[in-house]
Amino acid sequence: MTMMTNLWLLANVDAFRAAARHMNRTGNWTGSGSLLLIAAVVGIAVFWAGLCWFDNYRKQRALESRTPQALFSELCRLHRLSRGQRTLLLAAVSQQRPEEMAKIFVDPSILSSLAFSQRPEADGYAQLLSQLFGEGSPT
Repeated sequence: MTMMTNLWLLANVDAFRAAARHMNRTGNWTGSGSLLLIAAVVGIAVFWAGLCWFDNYRKQRALESRTPQALFSELCRLHRLSRGQRTLLLAAVSQQRPEEMAKIFVDPSILSSLAFSQRPEADGYAQLLSQLFGEGSPT
């Protein structure tokens, strides 16, 4: 077993010596083959660095997406709410704990109480109530 390992290592040393002799020839680095080799190595390194960056970015996004604010934003996006509607919802949940921000999407009583209040934004809350819970939403 040791004899085979030694032969394999010697064969590899000879291959490296041959490659080194080929690369050390005068004028070889100006040839298109060497430039292609350099470009391939640089391309692989850039690709590897891009994969590492993307992996770190993906992991960071996964950590950020576990917050109540991220859930609230995702629900707003899924319901296709405008910026003004999001502002109204944020104002409606401002009195609640941050962990319960998304509760407004499952509890119509929050928007219902605001839609029938004497606030100037009552019409906006009524429209949101209808959009999120349908026409027959409880009042």
